[in-house]
Amino acid sequence: MGVGVFRDNERVPNRCFVRGDGGNVADKLAVSTLARSTQHAARSTLVGYLRLLHPFPVAANGVAAAAFAAVAARGWAGWRTTALLVLAIVGSQAAVGAVNDLRDRDIDALVKPHKPLVSGQVSAAGASVCTGVALLVASVAGAMLGPVSLLLVAAMTAAGLVYDLWLKRTALSFLPYILGLPILPVWAWVCVRDAPPRLWLTYPLGVLVGFGLHLANALPDADRDGTAGVRGLVQVAGRRMSLVLCFGAFAFALVAAVLLAWDTAGMASVVLFVAAAVLLLWAAVAALVRPTVPVLQRNWGVLIGCAICIAGAWLASL
Repeated sequence: MGVGVFRDNERVPNRCFVRGDGGNVADKLAVSTLARSTQHAARSTLVGYLRLLHPFPVAANGVAAAAFAAVAARGWAGWRTTALLVLAIVGSQAAVGAVNDLRDRDIDALVKPHKPLVSGQVSAAGASVCTGVALLVASVAGAMLGPVSLLLVAAMTAAGLVYDLWLKRTALSFLPYILGLPILPVWAWVCVRDAPPRLWLTYPLGVLVGFGLHLANALPDADRDGTAGVRGLVQVAGRRMSLVLCFGAFAFALVAAVLLAWDTAGMASVVLFVAAAVLLLWAAVAALVRPTVPVLQRNWGVLIGCAICIAGAWLASL
């Protein structure tokens, strides 16, 4: 015999109490909870895919490409050219970022369990699809700027993929940086106008900056990567020497750019050179006073700004 509800000593059937709008309260609560859970899961997945693409360095590359094009044009390079430049470099570097995380799943499982592929926010299949889409965007946008542009975009992307797949865990990890990164300002310039002879000096200056940026990028994770078996340049040289080489490369690049631009630098170049010097000094002092992981991570962003200022100042002097 089931349990019932009694009224006036008379047993009546159990009933669900229904609100006047006809909706069951418990069901509505369950639906609301499920909706919130679904929204949270969707938001988490979206954030995971965004993190997979390494948004900060990708955005920095997009800003740099647009800025370098504006310098080359001596003003605004036009919506079409600027948009295609940004799309090409964003697609290229997003693909490199996604492949980096796909390749590093074994290490990240040990030292960075919060990464989206390891934490389950993103699937390997989804990351592969993102990589393919990003490469397609980079190729189409690069090709729309001409065959030379497509070739240079392919070279920058190839350098990043070689780093991800083969050289990142070796003492040659710096090579893709010094070979691929200097292409960016040259590519942005030639997509806007003809290249003057002095433009090609951008490449050796970029080699120094690329070397410094590689070290700045690797330094925050040096200890964790070393624990996981990585033997990159930072692990081989040691933290102290890597800091010296990082800031030495930036200082050398800055001084060389100033000397090369001495006779042709205008006010824009002077302002950018001063900004680069301030950013470099800020990063160096921070690393000297407190070389913790958060400080070194912040320095990576500061030195990206320094690199953009050096390149912009040099291009403005041409």
